[in-house]
Amino acid sequence: MEKFIGKRQWTAFFLSLAGVLLLSVLILALVGMNFFWTMIVPTIIALVISTLALLKGYRFFANNPRALNIKGQSYVSVPHNHVAVVLENGRYHGFLEPGYYFVFPFFGFITFSETVFLGTIEEEVFDEGNKIEFKEGVSASVKVVYNFKVANVEKYVFQESADETVRNIIASLIRTALGDLTIRQAREGKYNASGAFTEDFFTHIKNEDPEKFDQILSAYGLEIIAINLVDIELSDEEIILNRKKHEAKVAKDIAVDKAEEMEILAIAEAKVLELRGGGLQKQVQLLAAAGCSPDTILAYLAETKKWESMKDTDKTFIIDNGKSVAGMLAALKGVEGNV
Repeated sequence: MEKFIGKRQWTAFFLSLAGVLLLSVLILALVGMNFFWTMIVPTIIALVISTLALLKGYRFFANNPRALNIKGQSYVSVPHNHVAVVLENGRYHGFLEPGYYFVFPFFGFITFSETVFLGTIEEEVFDEGNKIEFKEGVSASVKVVYNFKVANVEKYVFQESADETVRNIIASLIRTALGDLTIRQAREGKYNASGAFTEDFFTHIKNEDPEKFDQILSAYGLEIIAINLVDIELSDEEIILNRKKHEAKVAKDIAVDKAEEMEILAIAEAKVLELRGGGLQKQVQLLAAAGCSPDTILAYLAETKKWESMKDTDKTFIIDNGKSVAGMLAALKGVEGNV
């Protein structure tokens, strides 16, 4: 690659200056001026022209702070994965790839307008708090990132606000695509009306309007590499529904804990009643009043002393009628009445 930038303009400048000097010498010689003045006058003319050009160049630099020129340096460096855009006489001249370059500026006519990064860039599509309305009419904030790189430096540099324009184009495509889906379909990656899994999100967006991506490349010089749906925040409706579900679960857990506590207390009271000689019927009534299930009551009876002393036929009779508390009490009444 050419490592000497502006060399052609320097050559043109010196050739032009040499032409002016030669013409001046010929004119002075033809008019009969002596050798001393024939050499001094062209030299003075050359110095004046060079000084004026130098002043013009520094005035140009002072009035153009964005012109990243050498300002007295003899080289420019371009970092890795970047290019430096070169302007010649205010027009796009090309770009410099990474490396060091010796610069021969023609007094401000060669400048470096900016350095462009050529690697992959990742940006978010939507600002924080920006919501999308889904098919069911629910609005939610989404996080979508897109990756792109500069494919055509000239078009990218000379298109004003290219990044913002391309971002708005992608945002519009995403709003249209997600607006045809429910939140559940979007979260699960089901990107068609039937709810089946199809292509990835980027391909789905491209299929919405393929010409838009061609336009982004041809008009703005940007190549879109990927678009990823990172997250869909909970909508206001989902937050309310989840809160209600949580409150219901808490209420249920409290009720279960309270029921378990009452059951434990009832079993303890029944044990006290047993120690005081109370009959099984009263103990069962106490447990039933506390909300104990028939299975819990039967399990309790099986651990009592009276149960151990019962006949097997009586135990079987109570168990057969133990599907309900009423049946169990009736069976106990018959058994204890015969004791």
